[in-house]
Amino acid sequence: MKYLLAINFYQGGPNFHYDNFKIGLFYAITRNRAIVTLPFANHYGHRDESFFWSFDDTFERGKLAQALPVITPEQFHTLCNGSVEVMLMNPYTERNRKSFSVYEHAYKKTRSNLKEVTNISMPSFEDMPESAEESQRRYLNINKVKCLGMFKPLDFWRIMKMEVTHRRKRQIIDLIDKNLKRTPSLRHRVDAILYHLCQGRPFLSMHWRNRTGEVCQMQLRNAWKLDCNRLLTYISMASKKVVRGVEQIMEENNLSCVYVAHPSYSWEIVELMKAKIPNVYTSEDILALDIPEVANLNENYLLSLVEQEIVYRGVIFIASLTTNWSEFVARERAAEGKKTLFLNEVPEVPKHLHKLI
Repeated sequence: MKYLLAINFYQGGPNFHYDNFKIGLFYAITRNRAIVTLPFANHYGHRDESFFWSFDDTFERGKLAQALPVITPEQFHTLCNGSVEVMLMNPYTERNRKSFSVYEHAYKKTRSNLKEVTNISMPSFEDMPESAEESQRRYLNINKVKCLGMFKPLDFWRIMKMEVTHRRKRQIIDLIDKNLKRTPSLRHRVDAILYHLCQGRPFLSMHWRNRTGEVCQMQLRNAWKLDCNRLLTYISMASKKVVRGVEQIMEENNLSCVYVAHPSYSWEIVELMKAKIPNVYTSEDILALDIPEVANLNENYLLSLVEQEIVYRGVIFIASLTTNWSEFVARERAAEGKKTLFLNEVPEVPKHLHKLI
C-alpha cells in the first residue's frame, strides 16, 4: 500500500481546506493510495479559538473508508518512519508566482505545525522543484514513492482532472461527495436542533455571505479601493428583492420555515426576512436553545459544521455563488439529487448582486 498526505493549513478557511482535502482524495483514488486523515485548521478570523480540529471532529471516518483506504496520522508515522519521502509542490502557478513569499511562508509554517501536531516531518522548503517543468516531472514520476505528500492540492487540480475522462471524473467526485459526511455526533445535534426550530417540518435553507460587507466593514484586502458607501447601499436595497424571491420560492413549495446561515457581518438580510417571513431561524436561535446538544457550539468551527448539516437537509438550498462554504454543501446535495438554487437563480434578484455577495 502507498499513502498520500494532502495538506493545506494556512490559505483560506476550513472549507477551502476541505476542498483541498477532496482534491487529495481524488488523487488518492486515481492512484490507489490510502489517504491520511490530517487535522483541519480553523478560519483565520477565529484562530483565537481552537486552532486545529481533528478529522474525527469533522467527518465520519468509517463512511469515507467506503470510498478508499483511510489511515490516521499515527499510522502514517509508523508506516513511513515519521517522514514524508517526497512532497509534491507547485510554486509556479500564476497565483503562487505573484505571491511567492506568501507561498514560502505558508510551507514553512505548515512544516513546523505538522511536526508539532503529528510528529510527521515534511521535506525542507529547499527541496522545492526549481522550475515548473521539474514540478510537472515530479508529479508524473512519483508512482513508486510509498509515503507521498501534496502541498496545496488545488495547485494540481488542473492537471489532475485532465488525466481522466469527464465521466470518470464525475464518478470520482460523486463518490467523494457521497462519502465525506459530517460525524454522527454532529448529525445527532442537528436532529435535536431541528426538532426545536422547525418542529420536524420541511424547510428552506439559505447561505448568505455579504463579501462586500465583509471587506468594507472589516477593512480587508483592497477595501480602500471600493466605494463602500455606494456598494453597501445598493446591496441593502437589492436584499429586499432577495426576500421577495425567497417568499415566492417558499409559497411555490409550500414551505413555512427557513434557516439562514450567515456570518456576523451579514445580519441585515435576516432582519429583512423576519419582517416579511414567519419562522426565520439562525445560529442565534440555536445558541439560545436550552438543550445538551448545543454544548460547545460557541466554538465557531463546530457551529459552522452544524449549520452546514442543517442547510444540507433543506428541501431547497439557496446557495451563495462564490463561497467554499456554500459550494461544499451544494456539491454534497448534487451528488444525492437534492435541489439547490444559487443566488442568481432566485426570482427578482438583481442581475449583478451575486458578484458582490
